Amino acid sequence: MTKLLVIFVFCFLQFSEINAQWKAVYKQDSILNIMYSIKQDSNIKKDSGLFFVYYSDLDSSLTTGCRITSKLSDFHKDNSLILWIKRLNPRIMNIKNSTFLYQKVYTKNVKSYNILFHTYLNNKWYSKDFLITEDGYQPPQNELVNDWFYEESAKDSLLFSIIDSIKIDATISNIHEPFDFIFGELLIGNRKQINKECIHPFLDKVLGTEGRSDTILTKNCFYTPNNNILLSTEETYKLEKFSNYFDLVCKDYNVSKENRLIKSFIFNLIDVYPFYSERRINKSHIRNEFSKLCVKYQDTCSTKTFTKAIATFLIQEFNDGHLFIEPPSRDNDELVNSPVRLFEINGKVVVAAIFDSTYCKKLHLGDEIVSVNNIPIETLIDSLSKSKIGITERKRSSTITSLLNRAKQDSCILGYKSRKEFKKTSYVTLFYNKKFRVPENFKPKHCDFKILNESIAYFRANRMDGNVFLRFRNHYNEILKCKGLIIDLRGNPGGSSSDGMQIFSMFIDKPSVYHHAMSLIDSSKFESLVLNPNCNFRIPASIKVVIIGDENTACASEDFIQAMRNCSKAIFMGSSRTCGALQSRFGITFPSGAYFSIDCLTPKIYHSNVGIIENKGLSPDIWITRGSVFDLIPYNDKLLKACKGLLLN
Repeated sequence: MTKLLVIFVFCFLQFSEINAQWKAVYKQDSILNIMYSIKQDSNIKKDSGLFFVYYSDLDSSLTTGCRITSKLSDFHKDNSLILWIKRLNPRIMNIKNSTFLYQKVYTKNVKSYNILFHTYLNNKWYSKDFLITEDGYQPPQNELVNDWFYEESAKDSLLFSIIDSIKIDATISNIHEPFDFIFGELLIGNRKQINKECIHPFLDKVLGTEGRSDTILTKNCFYTPNNNILLSTEETYKLEKFSNYFDLVCKDYNVSKENRLIKSFIFNLIDVYPFYSERRINKSHIRNEFSKLCVKYQDTCSTKTFTKAIATFLIQEFNDGHLFIEPPSRDNDELVNSPVRLFEINGKVVVAAIFDSTYCKKLHLGDEIVSVNNIPIETLIDSLSKSKIGITERKRSSTITSLLNRAKQDSCILGYKSRKEFKKTSYVTLFYNKKFRVPENFKPKHCDFKILNESIAYFRANRMDGNVFLRFRNHYNEILKCKGLIIDLRGNPGGSSSDGMQIFSMFIDKPSVYHHAMSLIDSSKFESLVLNPNCNFRIPASIKVVIIGDENTACASEDFIQAMRNCSKAIFMGSSRTCGALQSRFGITFPSGAYFSIDCLTPKIYHSNVGIIENKGLSPDIWITRGSVFDLIPYNDKLLKACKGLLLN
């Protein structure tokens, strides 16, 4: 113990000496000027009765828009026509890596549209095509115009040109039906990307810059999401001083300095990690084990070698899906998916899909897999699952899903028992050098919406990408006509919390708690994040709601599920617990390219009825057991059928 203490003190002195040379920075766009805004154009009539969602500091929620359906030309053979031409006065100078276009659009019966810029000096039109996947409000677009091309030659790019006109072309889906095209905003301006320094108590301690955070953070370190639908909490964490992703930069960089900083990060992380009790891990044990690792790997070793060892250490000791490190570069042997997909049913690993017909004569759906390359299946799963992260169900599921993936030049031997001859073990060799097609029903569509049994609305989100609320809102009128709603979050790993918050606001009729957060500094203090009801789009309580999830449903998706349950707005159905990884994740990139994910920078999130769900997940209100492979999603989807049955009764 004394030896380990000496090692730690020595390491700490080294870290303190070197860390002051480092800074944590993130990139932020700074708007230099706005050269044109359709909202501010007095020559364009504004239409009311719309609701463009708030997205960025460039706008706010908009209830008016600019309809451009003038038909300035006849339909062409491809059903396209010119909708709008605007001569700019004054003209706009396009500056490389600076001039940007921001747009918010509502469309109906439009297949795609083009925005074209005309240049004054060379008399050319430069265009960008935008594809429409569904009617309604489209995800905002915010991009530089550097890469827009001359419509007749992709070789001529739009750089350092003077723009004197804008034109909008659209291709109509059905020219015999009415169409609509409305800009909530069309904005052209200049911006530059600047580095801003991250200021946070944890980073200040690691980098040796303690004391700065007092001017940035209130005493309890709470935060308020910047969204007009949200009711502000009592104390504010100033988000403009921080970001979810940032880089570490250093003067006079070398590998030894980076390795010492990584060690400092881990030691400080061990000090403040918030989930020791929830994950049933011993802080002293972890500190001792990492001290041994620091002795084994000297500062002069390669960062890739060192971070590989740390990656294994973090998985084995913490088992936290939001706490991991990725080495600077991946190994060259890229794995390809197997032509046979496996799944666990009632404790047995079975064939769930066969994508290459070559194997259909031997293998059949539901056949039990007993070995891979003559290694018993359970022995293999137990060994490989040690490198996976999450609750037991998720670790097994993730292991089984990737069990047969191999390099392109490899093969593997499956030992299996046929459903018809279950006493006999047969063998088949899989090869990976042949391409195969995965049927569309094995690829759930993101933001898929449909009406089931004429009275149940179904909406699926594969991820919370910041556009889910907008896509959900597009089907608002259809949902109102239904007696029930199914929200399918199976496999949804989370993402943007604002998606769940804004959808939640459509179901409440008074300010309601979304979740609670414990102070970073004093765990006895907490505050509630309270959301206002959405006064524009309200889903009545008469529409019953069922949410579906599984062991891969995580983070922002779990937060949304429990918030809906707490307010008695939904029933949660599933065949397993959710992932149990709710805490906000922050990404740190080191100069070598090593990527570090941590979850100790924001308050611990918890819900009144279930507490903190880290490492335990959410249990369904109604469990649906799967009896065979045919109960899975691409086949009969027993879980979805059970949801429909519940809502129809």
